[in-house]
This record gives sequence, structure tokens and C-alpha cells, in this order.
Amino acid sequence: MLDRDVTRVRADRLREFVRERKEEAETDRAAAVKEDRHEAALEATCKVAAYEEVLDYVETRSGERDELISIRE
Repeated sequence: MLDRDVTRVRADRLREFVRERKEEAETDRAAAVKEDRHEAALEATCKVAAYEEVLDYVETRSGERDELISIRE
């Protein structure tokens, strides 16, 4: 039970951290597009995509771990 709670808290903190970084990258991308800085916009777009991949991974892993823990119980 404690393992599940600790895992959930860690996943929640990681999600929050990554979402904040993703929002910053989206803001940077919008500013770069507005200022016509193509390389900076591309870099920010890549960061946003990477953060989305991390969020997808965390969601997938969190769901798998919950399923495994419930099976074990």
C-alpha cells in the first residue's frame, strides 16, 4: 500500500515538473514565432514534443504499476 502511495506521489511530482517546463517551452515557442526567430521556434517545438513524450511515458508507467499492484493484492 505504501509503495503505491509513494509511486503515485513521485509520478504526480514528475508530471507537475514536466507540465511546467512544457508550458515554458510553449511560451518560448510563441515568442520566437512572433519575433520571427525560426531556429528558436523549432528548438522550443522540439522541447514541447519531448515533454509530451515524457508525460505519455509517465501516464503509461503509472497505469501499468497500478494494475500490477492491484493484481498482486
